[in-house]
Amino acid sequence: MNPKKLARKIVPKQIVPAIEQGYRYSRGAALGISTGLPARGLKVIAITGTNGKTTTAAYVNSILKAAGYRTAIQTTVFDEIDGAYEKVLEQHTTGTTKQTMDLFRKAKRAGVDFVILEATSQALHQYKLWGVPIYGAVFTNLTYEHMDYHKTMDNYARAKAQLFKKKPQFIAINGDSDWFSFFNKYPARNKKLVWGFGDNATFRIKKVTPEQKGSIAEVAVNNTELTLKTKLVGAHNVLNATAAAALCFAMGVAPNAIEEGVASLEWLDGRLNAIDEGQPFAVYSDYAHTPDGLEQALKSLREITKKRILLVQSNYDGRDPKKRPLLGEVAGTFADKIFVTDEEATEMPLSQLRKEIIDGITKVGGAKKYVEIEGRQKAIDAAIAEAKAGDTVLIVPQGHLSELNYFGVTFPWIDREAAARALHKIGYKKHDVPPDPTPENLPNHP
Repeated sequence: MNPKKLARKIVPKQIVPAIEQGYRYSRGAALGISTGLPARGLKVIAITGTNGKTTTAAYVNSILKAAGYRTAIQTTVFDEIDGAYEKVLEQHTTGTTKQTMDLFRKAKRAGVDFVILEATSQALHQYKLWGVPIYGAVFTNLTYEHMDYHKTMDNYARAKAQLFKKKPQFIAINGDSDWFSFFNKYPARNKKLVWGFGDNATFRIKKVTPEQKGSIAEVAVNNTELTLKTKLVGAHNVLNATAAAALCFAMGVAPNAIEEGVASLEWLDGRLNAIDEGQPFAVYSDYAHTPDGLEQALKSLREITKKRILLVQSNYDGRDPKKRPLLGEVAGTFADKIFVTDEEATEMPLSQLRKEIIDGITKVGGAKKYVEIEGRQKAIDAAIAEAKAGDTVLIVPQGHLSELNYFGVTFPWIDREAAARALHKIGYKKHDVPPDPTPENLPNHP
């Protein structure tokens, strides 16, 4: 029997968490030791936070490569060892302990200078990085997420803090976060920089100029000024680039390499990817799956949208059910019209999943803003058919994901392709895409 289930069955309820954590620690230690502690001797950089981990990690990777270093990186979207790129097909952020240890071994064989990882709260809480020395660490932000696992925001923060208890040589933390004081108490063994707009910042953003295809941020640190030109759309990507730049600056990377590395990252799968079939309005796909992530994406698009923002919104039935109304509240507050639809489901009727998002929309006075449409392609078709010149269509939260699962029926699916199909139907076409892969008679309830 699984040790977790066995513990729940035979011991008092109040001491089960301690037993589970003991098991997790022992398992993490055993796996680390049995694999020979392959991270030993490597310069490992870990990025933690609710949102922005993948993009910040990608910026760190790009900066270090611009500085002439050889890197390995493991993210939600892609893995790369010394320039050999591989798209991640599984839905995970931090890999399994075995996957991560394999990465370290391959990185050592390749002779890379740095290894860059995303570090989730669950992975840290479960000791998946046991025995991994942390050379550099970044804290991006802490907002509502994973409450089904952590139960409270304090528990969530303490799990994230395990990264900084490893006493990294270099640290970069978000000075504008509500959790700044909590994370700022952890010192770096060598140097720590605080990035952001406010008075806390030692790596301070002085000015941001949003553009249709990126942003320009002017940053000051001591007597040095940097110009960060991002090609990723959105103010939140300025923050991700600044977080990466702050860490690399603390590590001694030259300012010109930091600027070059930020400018070199032209595209990241699932992060406000534009779909261009020649239409007179903007269409983006994004992985915004948390309330804060969705809010940041919508606010960023508002800055570059002349008219309306049309949002295609959904959420699946995994993890925290309390998140769906919160996503609805964000949609109802920041979008002009919301097309509430489906993505994945394994346990709950699709109609119930849509209703919980709609509850949030109506709570903030958005009852006249939404339309409910069963079927993801139909919803995307409807949003794009309604868009006019100057509008923006945002499709969330599938982003980089490449398949859907409806009650055991799995089929390939990419939102960017669905958007292109919708644009083709109204007369705009530059690229060929596969036909709609949605099976006939798809189940819509367990």
